[in-house]
Amino acid sequence: MAEKNLAKKAAVVVISRVLTTIIDLFIAIAIVRLLSKGDFAVISYLLMTYQAGRYIAQFGFPDSIFYFFEHISEDSRRAFAYQTCSILLVTGLIAGAVIFGFKYFVAGVLSAEWTLQQVGAVQEFLPYMAAIAILEIPTWPVNNILLALDRQKQAAWYQLLMSLFTFLSLVVPLALGYSLKIALTAMLVYAATRFVISIIWANMALPHNGEPLEKGTLRKQVAFSLPLGASLLVNRLNKYVDKFVVSALLPAAALADYNVGAQEIPVITVIPYALGSVLISRYVRFVKDENQTDLLALWHKGIQKVSLIVLPLMVMFITVAEDFVTLLFGENYIGAVVPFQIYSLILLQRVASYSSILQAHDDSKGVAKIAVLLLTANCILSVPFTKLWGIGGAAASTLTANAFVWIYILKRISKHLKISFFQVIPFKFYLSILMNSILSGVLTYFIRTGFLETFSRSLALIISVITFFVIFATFATLTGTLNKDDWKQLRNWTILKF
Repeated sequence: MAEKNLAKKAAVVVISRVLTTIIDLFIAIAIVRLLSKGDFAVISYLLMTYQAGRYIAQFGFPDSIFYFFEHISEDSRRAFAYQTCSILLVTGLIAGAVIFGFKYFVAGVLSAEWTLQQVGAVQEFLPYMAAIAILEIPTWPVNNILLALDRQKQAAWYQLLMSLFTFLSLVVPLALGYSLKIALTAMLVYAATRFVISIIWANMALPHNGEPLEKGTLRKQVAFSLPLGASLLVNRLNKYVDKFVVSALLPAAALADYNVGAQEIPVITVIPYALGSVLISRYVRFVKDENQTDLLALWHKGIQKVSLIVLPLMVMFITVAEDFVTLLFGENYIGAVVPFQIYSLILLQRVASYSSILQAHDDSKGVAKIAVLLLTANCILSVPFTKLWGIGGAAASTLTANAFVWIYILKRISKHLKISFFQVIPFKFYLSILMNSILSGVLTYFIRTGFLETFSRSLALIISVITFFVIFATFATLTGTLNKDDWKQLRNWTILKF
């Protein structure tokens, strides 16, 4: 019964994150469709700057909720939540000031091929992003608070509502023909509303009979969060290293193509992290109780379930990349296809939330070290790769850096779990899923190029996707990779039966 309840809670969070990510994807698609390439490059740069500032300000404090809620009394959780949000209010103010000040320097870091009008637009709108950061950053722990309180459905609704509000604020004004300035003003209204809603929601969810925190809790939280925050910051900056290099070395049109293509398919990447946010509290308890057997079993079970989803989807998207990208963003973005395919290969390692198992072992320093290694490798590779091969090289540098660091991650986890490198991931199951996926992709590709060339892109895409999953399901069932329980769970997820 406990396993079924955990599976249901995980399903709620995973599906809600997937739906939220789909909304975010629709936002990105709508912006691309509604704006010219030049305007899209401008808003892409604004959002990159804002997100970098946001991750600097968070500095691991939202994620510390999961660890400390399991190590303090229930009556102290309200005080701990207040402490966390207060810290982020201060760091949010600092981040807002930095983003605002960046307007005076941004012209010097953009490629000379950006027009004066585009540079001026970035400078004009950076203060808007600064204000949004100040209002939004203190609310970021609320979702984790709800998850740590075992309120998965509330957390799901919170995320969905905030994403829908973002869609309405940013996309609707642009769709109605209003300027980018009006859309960003609407985003300011969203940020202010989110701030108020988040305060009310958190207050209702947290225990009302609170007691003060023990002395030294703030020091412990800072000691835990700083390395973790450094890793989150570096990871986030790492996501933009290649993009900033492209913006510095190539024209704005190349950045627009690259921003479209250089994505890890967010609908897929959200799955392991969503599952990790549910399981991390269990990992912490098992480590605390020195229950190594159940910890490893739960860790492997999670990887197996995520692999069943992530690996086939990865291969499928690579197979149909040209139809998928051009249908979503237009034939004008055909140059984004190759970076998209290369970036998709990073999903080979996205079968687990590795930081969650490290955090459970109080190894936030290890998480930080991994992030620094990834950033260093990407910085070393991105400039020469981009100079040699353009935006395809920029994507290849990120893939190479991730492959190198993945090996290091598995070695570090093996030490914590006291197992060999090849036992960290259930590789036999993993490779079985991967081989079934690759075979399905190859057959689908030959069907697409051999029989569907005269079809419209949309019809060819639909047929290719259906073909891929029919072939994969057949092979996986015949080889025993997919069993009856997997089919039942897939049906329940499809009809949202939880």
